[in-house]
Amino acid sequence: MLDSVVLYEKIDTKQKWTWNVGCVVKVGAHTCTIEEYNLEPIDGDYDTVLSEQITATKKVLKDFQSRFINLRTCDVDSSQAKRVSECMLKIRTTQRRLRFLESESKSATRDGLKYYTPGGSQILLCDSSVFRVMDKMTGPVLLTSAEVAEVDSSGGVRRYKLDEDVNRLQMSNLDLTLELQSLQCYTNELEERVKEEFNFLSDHLRDRSNFKDTKSDPPSGELELAKKRVKELETFDSRWNWDVDAALVTTPHSITFQWPGGAGVVHHHPEEAIQVMTSEVAYCCHVPIQCVSEVTISCEGDHLHSAFKVTHPTTSTSTEIGRRVRQHTFHSLYLLHKEDDATKRGLDRAVAEVTRALGIPQGKYDGVRFDDFVGQIPALSSTSDRDSYESEIGDLLMILDRLHNENRSLQYALDKSGAELKKQAATALKEKEALMSDTTRLQDIVAKLKNLADKQEQELEYHRLQREKANEARVDRNLSNFHNPDELVDAPIYSVTMDEYNECKARAEQAETQLQSLNAENQELRNQLLHAQNAVDTLDLLKNDNAALQDALTAAEAEREALQQSVEEKEKQNDVLLRDIDEQNEVHQRELDERQAEKEELQKNLEEQQAENEELKKENEQLADEVGAFRAKRNEALDAREKDGDLPVDTRAVPADEAVSTAMTPEQIAAEPLYCATLDELNHQRDLVREKNEELQCLQEKIFEIVGEFQDER
Repeated sequence: MLDSVVLYEKIDTKQKWTWNVGCVVKVGAHTCTIEEYNLEPIDGDYDTVLSEQITATKKVLKDFQSRFINLRTCDVDSSQAKRVSECMLKIRTTQRRLRFLESESKSATRDGLKYYTPGGSQILLCDSSVFRVMDKMTGPVLLTSAEVAEVDSSGGVRRYKLDEDVNRLQMSNLDLTLELQSLQCYTNELEERVKEEFNFLSDHLRDRSNFKDTKSDPPSGELELAKKRVKELETFDSRWNWDVDAALVTTPHSITFQWPGGAGVVHHHPEEAIQVMTSEVAYCCHVPIQCVSEVTISCEGDHLHSAFKVTHPTTSTSTEIGRRVRQHTFHSLYLLHKEDDATKRGLDRAVAEVTRALGIPQGKYDGVRFDDFVGQIPALSSTSDRDSYESEIGDLLMILDRLHNENRSLQYALDKSGAELKKQAATALKEKEALMSDTTRLQDIVAKLKNLADKQEQELEYHRLQREKANEARVDRNLSNFHNPDELVDAPIYSVTMDEYNECKARAEQAETQLQSLNAENQELRNQLLHAQNAVDTLDLLKNDNAALQDALTAAEAEREALQQSVEEKEKQNDVLLRDIDEQNEVHQRELDERQAEKEELQKNLEEQQAENEELKKENEQLADEVGAFRAKRNEALDAREKDGDLPVDTRAVPADEAVSTAMTPEQIAAEPLYCATLDELNHQRDLVREKNEELQCLQEKIFEIVGEFQDER
């Protein structure tokens, strides 16, 4: 990327996204120094600037083509194949820019052109800011309107993806921060509990040792037992250490939060705020939620204030409870305060729905507790007709009975359909295994076809470059007009070099007496060349119908090489003609017979290639049907995962009628996970996990009972 002209994105002075052109002058580990280019008006004639850019682009294209030819002449290994692919990509990109410049030169309006010149100033950017690398060039850079529009459209897509990534990272960072704070508080509590238990056991052992013998050390067995007990208590959660028979005491507490704007929580979420506050206090005080009572939330100035009572064991003092409350972070209450305009939940939503159903203006009872609102409902009710209620209840009972009958019939039908589905699932599993084997075989075939197409494309590019060089050499010597790339199909096949042609011309001047015979022989060779051109044209038409017919082009190329070899042999025979005319005529007659045999062999090869093309066409149709079935099966799997509700789905399912026509790239197939389990197997595993969780919960309860008995004995 060093010394290359690149396109990079930045933020301008108005805090808006923009892009610019620059040249990389220094490359670091994750940064690069870029010399900025300035956007300036074009001085002089537009045609002159465009012609200069077209000339420079053609020069770059010619360099890439020469490099491609050199790589093709060498032995192709894995590293060389990669370099050949990169060179072909560069050739396509340069040809595309050349087409843009040529179309711009023919256009009447050139308002979309942008002309950049080196500005001299340098800027340090991250490597990720560079989103396109152009060719290595010096001097000004001209961008056409098509290139500018392409950069703007790709920049919008890039910004959208970056915004999604930033939002996802911010949400992940927030979740990790909250989880880290919770774990920190939990760790501090565990450390405090372990320290208290260790001090208690140390004092107990010290007193016991002094009681037996003040001069003797504690027994090593008791010390080992104490250390083992301390290790067990390090993993013990003190929040569940609750003795139901212990003496309890109720103490009042209060706390004022320093968050501004506390009135919104009291006004919009009174019931939810009290529930959240109750849960938070019970969590930080290590007591059941029923031990937190008389919770009230109000506003003192602009801050949120809460008062409550905590029932806790007498082993914990009121000061300790107050300290725990003050040190707690109250994450859930803070999130509720931060999103005080969020959707109401629980009893707050019930109050809002009832007021809406009764036609009461919205917001009239915001901030009212649910119990107070229920006490005001009789006064708000507009009717109390008991008969209407009884009739409605009777109708509802009839509907309920009918629904019960329908439910039983549906349950019976469901059982039958379940048995049928099991049979279908077994059949589908067998079909899936067969499809998987067929898919693997098809993938191998597609990979081989792709490799074959790449090789043929490289050979076509090599032959096209050779033909262009031959045409350029003929134009330099004023032998014929230069053919455009679109006219190369109808152009003659140039298979003789200029040096060979000059040598033949000198020999022909010395052999004027044999000129007529040579002209006749050359006419025969021209006829053969015309026949070869007709064969090549036929092969080109067949290639447009099916890409697999490129093998026919290889056969035509072999014929061209054979013709070239025969011409070289013919030139060598010209020297023999000067010495022995009769012997030369016999050699020419023998060569004509060989050309006729080669022509018949070419016709036979062409017929065989047509038959092979028909077989490939049938195989491609079969592949299309199999790929369509695979797409439909994959879409059904995605639809089943969406309906499950618990399984993540990266790609949404499309409608069933669009599944076969929706294409996928190999990158998408490689990025998707491997679905190797059915929903029935997944549900079975979920049931097993649920049973294991229940067994684990029973074991935890037994452990807690054993720990409680141990503490009682102590």
